Amino acid sequence: VERMETDDELAAVLGHEMEHIDHYHCAERLQAEAALRRIPLGSLLGIPIQVFEAGYSKDQELEADREGVLLAARAGYSAAGAVRIFKTLDGLFPKNAADARSPQQELSRVAADVLTGYFRSHPAPADRIRQIEALIAAQPSLAANPERSLGISYIFLAWHASDLLLRGKFDQAAELAGRSLEMKPGHKPALEVASKSKFALRDLAGAKAAYLALLSEDATAAAAVEAWAEERARGLIAQAKYDEGTTLVQALLELQPNQPGLLALLAEAQFGSGKAAEGIATAATLRRLYPARSEQFAADDLNRALSLLNDKNFSAAAEMAQLSAALDDSASAERVLADSEFAAGRFVEAAAAYERVIRGREVDDVSVLGALADALASAHPATAYREFQEALATAKQVKVPPPDVDSELAGLAVMGRRDAPALILQREAERGAISPEVLGRLGWWYFRAHRVEDAAALLQSALRLRPGDDELQANLAWVRLEAGDYSLQGFPAAGAYRGVEDTPEWALAISHWAQNKPDEALATWSTITSLSPQWLNREWRGAIYPPHINALVDQMQAEQQRRELAARAAAGR
Repeated sequence: VERMETDDELAAVLGHEMEHIDHYHCAERLQAEAALRRIPLGSLLGIPIQVFEAGYSKDQELEADREGVLLAARAGYSAAGAVRIFKTLDGLFPKNAADARSPQQELSRVAADVLTGYFRSHPAPADRIRQIEALIAAQPSLAANPERSLGISYIFLAWHASDLLLRGKFDQAAELAGRSLEMKPGHKPALEVASKSKFALRDLAGAKAAYLALLSEDATAAAAVEAWAEERARGLIAQAKYDEGTTLVQALLELQPNQPGLLALLAEAQFGSGKAAEGIATAATLRRLYPARSEQFAADDLNRALSLLNDKNFSAAAEMAQLSAALDDSASAERVLADSEFAAGRFVEAAAAYERVIRGREVDDVSVLGALADALASAHPATAYREFQEALATAKQVKVPPPDVDSELAGLAVMGRRDAPALILQREAERGAISPEVLGRLGWWYFRAHRVEDAAALLQSALRLRPGDDELQANLAWVRLEAGDYSLQGFPAAGAYRGVEDTPEWALAISHWAQNKPDEALATWSTITSLSPQWLNREWRGAIYPPHINALVDQMQAEQQRRELAARAAAGR
């Protein structure tokens, strides 16, 4: 029935089955079976069910075809319906063993084993077509009446449309759903497919019209359509197809104004497409209308941002952290945003985010101040000292020990070519008034300022007071590397990742390269680029490391690119 288009086809099939009964074909089979088995007819209940499933003989089937067509014609139906349905079956009939298609592959919602048994027990459709066409040729009146459309075709059109939708064939799904609705306006399955497929095709006017029609019929089904479209929008946004995702979400918001999940999704798309002002406005609406939901969305987005940052996807992490911060004014979100921007080499943006971390809050984490100082020094070293002081003034209270704050200020002064604050700290350390670790941090600042000898002297002084300190030794090892000492003395073992500014594998690669061991240097390339990809960002690297180290990495990067091009060219040959 699913494959039929007219009532006449159905009449031909029903006439066929009625003629099997009228001609006692079933009784003939049972009598033949009884004779073969030599059992009394009274024991027919003992015959296995397979006997009934085996089908009629070819002659019986052809007889039922002939008589069924005549019966249907007497009832006013056209014999052309029989030709049409047998031609449909002929298109499904397995012509030879090499035909890989099966009824299950060709038909939807029709069990494969049913058709398999049907074709095994019935004559070939071509033989049946020839017989009916011969009947019509002999009696043209059999096909005189016009065929009538099958009254329930709209059901099967909607079924096929649904199957096409699942396979992503949205154009065809929309066309079949439209045909179904022409036959039966308001048919809910067709409205559902029409709305979904038109949303996918970005025919938003058509999608909304179908949705509203469905809503008037079945609110639950309409909610399922909205959820489907929302999930599709989420997928588009996850694939960075922000414009498509935004358009779809905005259309859904017209149907479901200020729905919190849609608002959160719209804000994500706006931030992703670089429209931060629009994203902030959308997030503000969500915070105002649904504060509790907004906090939950913010927490979820923060977790996603942390995951992206750990995966070294810095730009995506920054976008997600920015969205989290817009949904809930959180120091944690701003910190992840700042760390992501810094790792991406966007130092101005990183400094602004670090400033927001401390603004109006109590500051008891020295690492936040160190990160702020690093970002300011990388963004604009000449004014970083003053900007750091201005940022501190915005904090509610600074609970970090004063020497730790002073070490950052002194380092920023060194970056701005003023040594006085650093010299004061050195004298304080020499008389034991502050910890040796402050000297170590100051030594790193001299290293960043490209003053290698001063950096080495400070770090050696700190190590005399803290012999064996891993961080001081590693910092001094970087200073030696810049000065041309490639022994790697003081570096932790390879694999002991210590952070973005201290990756031993890079030091190993640089050392091998400087000693004219290119194969050994590049052997670690894939490992270190995945471990710390910001090293490949020349702007990031140049803001932190001195010229000699940068030049060596530039050379390695150029050689790696040359080898990759050569390998691709060789593969192309």
